[in-house]
Amino acid sequence: MLVLVGLGTVIVYAESTQRLCRLKEAIDVSDKLRTEAKKSCERRSDKVKLSGLERQLFQVKTAASKIQVQLSETRTTWRGFVRYLQCMWDIRREIFQRAGELREIQSSTRRTFETIETEHQRQLRRRRRGEQVLGGVLYNASVLSRRNETYLRG
Repeated sequence: MLVLVGLGTVIVYAESTQRLCRLKEAIDVSDKLRTEAKKSCERRSDKVKLSGLERQLFQVKTAASKIQVQLSETRTTWRGFVRYLQCMWDIRREIFQRAGELREIQSSTRRTFETIETEHQRQLRRRRRGEQVLGGVLYNASVLSRRNETYLRG
């Protein structure tokens, strides 16, 4: 019976550790995305939104670290294994909950980043239109200038 409990604990431990590793990888991806969005952010409303997402991401990181501590405690002592068995469902539920929160953070960050990129594209189009208008005005001015020179000479 003791072997079965130990084997079940190892299997659940391995599964939880694997899920935690995936959660940490997703946290890293979210952090990089948030950093990129923050670099190119100019509008105050976007900065405020990114700050809120940064706070939420920090909370998820903190929770993942606490889960990792709980999991590492289970490896070192028998009492830790017993404790882990007692709260394995809580740990799994928390991992799933944090993964859900992280998905929301990622989608909000992506939407904010897309808004920032759309604004940059809009500004770029405005500048290009302005340059085209200015180029057309300068071209017309040079044509008129040449005409005036030939008229005055001629």
